[in-house]
Amino acid sequence: MSGSGIVSGTPDTLRATVGVQVERGSVQEALDAANEAAQRVIDAVREGGVADEDIQTERFSINPRYEFDEGPRTRRIAGYEVANQLTIKIRDIDASGSTLDASARAGGDDAVVNGVGFMLEDNAELLRQARERAFEDARQRAEQYAELAGSDLGEVVSIVEDQAPSPQPFFADTMQGRAESAVPIEPGSQDVEVRVTVRWELG
Repeated sequence: MSGSGIVSGTPDTLRATVGVQVERGSVQEALDAANEAAQRVIDAVREGGVADEDIQTERFSINPRYEFDEGPRTRRIAGYEVANQLTIKIRDIDASGSTLDASARAGGDDAVVNGVGFMLEDNAELLRQARERAFEDARQRAEQYAELAGSDLGEVVSIVEDQAPSPQPFFADTMQGRAESAVPIEPGSQDVEVRVTVRWELG
């Protein structure tokens, strides 16, 4: 028989992509401006308590920006865009709003914040509870079918667990530009689900 167990908990980690996206007339100008702004963002999230191992470069790119001339429809390079973005994990949820705010302010008008979502990294106790509920769910079903078959439930033959993926609630898709005040954060709740298939003998 199959059973499932679901337990809800409060997320303990916020993950976000922060950084800068800069456009200037030349590659060197764009690169210099992006490097300076990205370092300010890194310094800001570090000051907000984000550990070095929770800061990882996700994207770095240099791309020309083209404009099309009227008439012969030829294109020309109008400037260059440099993007430098980091994935950060904020483990202090209470401080996450001020940390995101600080990163946006540090990036100025070139700031980018996106892909913000919550995670449950320390979910060992919730998994234990979900396993208990999943097994009990399967056992109750098995007992009912055994009774319907005019038999008793015997020994457990096998147990196979399937840990269901938990959806991550997002409170924002994209925030670009300068924040005027601390970003309001609502972590809500997140489910941990375990599915289990248990085989019993019929006694």
